[in-house]
Amino acid sequence: MNNRNEKKGDILIVDDIPENLQLLFTMLTKQGYEVRRVLSGKQALNVVKVEPPDLILLDIRMPELDGYEVCQRLKADETTQNIPVIFLSALNETFDKVTAFQVGGVDYISKPFQLQEVIIRVENQLNLLEMQRKLEKKNKELELVNKELEAFGYRVSHDLRNHLNVINSIIYLLSKKHGQKLDNVGLKNLKILEDERKRENSYH
Repeated sequence: MNNRNEKKGDILIVDDIPENLQLLFTMLTKQGYEVRRVLSGKQALNVVKVEPPDLILLDIRMPELDGYEVCQRLKADETTQNIPVIFLSALNETFDKVTAFQVGGVDYISKPFQLQEVIIRVENQLNLLEMQRKLEKKNKELELVNKELEAFGYRVSHDLRNHLNVINSIIYLLSKKHGQKLDNVGLKNLKILEDERKRENSYH
């Protein structure tokens, strides 16, 4: 999560009713979160492009762009598709939970807001996000280690081939130039070297 001002997380609230924005803002800032507020879906899309938050609380019923459409656009953009979205919906509103999850929402909070419910649902999503980021970091570290091991293996293999080439040259010279001068023990040792050379070459 973002570490600006040592906050616990950066949350964007999107709701066309200022009273709802203020209520959630007060709840979350008291818990140590950094909170930004916008009154429309269009504003939310513009804000997210400039500085993506860690989590979005998104009202469903808004003029021009409703929450479903905003969420769909966020999920269609590679730069914002991983931002978790919690939908906001009044209890007396027709709320299509299936649609909410289909467009990419991860959870929902009902109005009127209950402090404990808001905090628990927000913390759950931010904790999941943090675990996901740690996992992605570990995966990148493993990829780097694997690349380094692959490069090291290539260097070792290359060095071994160079050494084998030198050994092959020495054995060849011994055999061609001095083979007739060697006694039985020398010839036996030369044969051992040649057999070993062939065996090593078969591995490379």
